[in-house]
Amino acid sequence: MPLTAAVLKADIDMPEHQWLLLIYAVVMGGTLIITGSAAGIVTMGKIREVTMMTYFRNFAYLVLAYSVGFGVVMMLGPLV
Repeated sequence: MPLTAAVLKADIDMPEHQWLLLIYAVVMGGTLIITGSAAGIVTMGKIREVTMMTYFRNFAYLVLAYSVGFGVVMMLGPLV
């Protein structure tokens, strides 16, 4: 969340749809990296089947899902 905090401190005037994109990118992008989120670390510690290898094997699907979600937010954001 440091990126969001930096934008808030900079007091940048942004339309709502750009805020939605920023929040989606920061929150979902941060959790996309399993070792970069507390939830990912806990999941890897609790579920034996979740390893770095399973993460790397499924990484393409994660990026695809993230990209589709980002595209949806981009398309629907201006309607807010």
